[in-house]
Amino acid sequence: MKKRILLLCAAFCICLCSCAQPTVPTTEPTPAPAPEPVENRVSFYGVGDNLIHNSVYWRASEYAGDGGYDFKPMYEYVADDIAAADIAYINQETLLGGTELGLSSYPLFNSPQECGRDMIDLGFDVFSLATNHVFDKGEAGLASAYAFFAEHPEVTSVGLHKKDEDIIKIVEKNGIRVAFINYTYLTNGFSHPANTAYKVPLADYKNGCTEMVATVKEAKTRADFVICCVHWGDEYQNTPNALQRESAQILADAGCDIILGTHPHTVQPIEYIGDTLVVYSLGNFISAQTAPVSQVGGTISFDLVQKGEEKRIENVAFEPVINHYNPAFRNIRIIPFDEYTPEKAATHGAGISYSYLENLIERVMKEELQ
Repeated sequence: MKKRILLLCAAFCICLCSCAQPTVPTTEPTPAPAPEPVENRVSFYGVGDNLIHNSVYWRASEYAGDGGYDFKPMYEYVADDIAAADIAYINQETLLGGTELGLSSYPLFNSPQECGRDMIDLGFDVFSLATNHVFDKGEAGLASAYAFFAEHPEVTSVGLHKKDEDIIKIVEKNGIRVAFINYTYLTNGFSHPANTAYKVPLADYKNGCTEMVATVKEAKTRADFVICCVHWGDEYQNTPNALQRESAQILADAGCDIILGTHPHTVQPIEYIGDTLVVYSLGNFISAQTAPVSQVGGTISFDLVQKGEEKRIENVAFEPVINHYNPAFRNIRIIPFDEYTPEKAATHGAGISYSYLENLIERVMKEELQ
């Protein structure tokens, strides 16, 4: 009996050995390639001084015809470009204090709030308010202008804030966060009203722009791109002054990505300082000024692109625009220069020629940006 059991066990062991599979060497699975970073892109369109003289708001009153104001006809030639941008920016040169404070023109401005309403309707998303005219109506003007934008949370205003508010404003679009900062170098001799509830960022250029640098660096921790809107320079000059150039270098070194300059009422050159795009002045967008040099303004457009850790500015383009009106300061229109004609120039109320405009643009702007 024992001999039979041993034989069966031996047979079972032989069967197990004959049925065993050969050992196959194991290999690690090939890791899947990292996904390609998503490219995000924001189109930007910016313009200069929205300078609302009485001739401008008188025309808006005529267009409305019902006791109100309609500014939009004056912007009809550029309306599509404004609406098409992901972010459209404008420098609101004159205070939007509204009719209750009494409308006024140079030298102390106060403009209808319907102007702001119409700029929003046209598609502007960001308004800079820190200009040399921001204190023209004192505390009442600051309060009224602030209240107007507080009633329009769909847009972003910079340069006029409550004392406890952050002066850095973030606009997020298409997955890209853009920080806007607005400082003015000039206030026409005025300062913050006593005991004011509001603050206007004043450039500390006499202190080496220390505060501005700190603000830029803080903005860089919160956003993908930082845009500094600065109100600076000498009026009616096509060349940036030494302070503009010095400040631009300081802001570029601090990490600002784009510097948008306003105030001179004339166009000034565009250049790069390292990777920083510097627009020294976009000139007037609309006005009723009479100086020939002030009839040429400009728009700046570019794309902000981010892909993973990489970010860049693409498709930078400057487009000259002509602030046109007839000798009676009527038919005010902002007209792109590529749609302007010698015949139209001959009707300009400032008595300028087409060749004057053409030569000015060619002298100031680099050809590759046009």
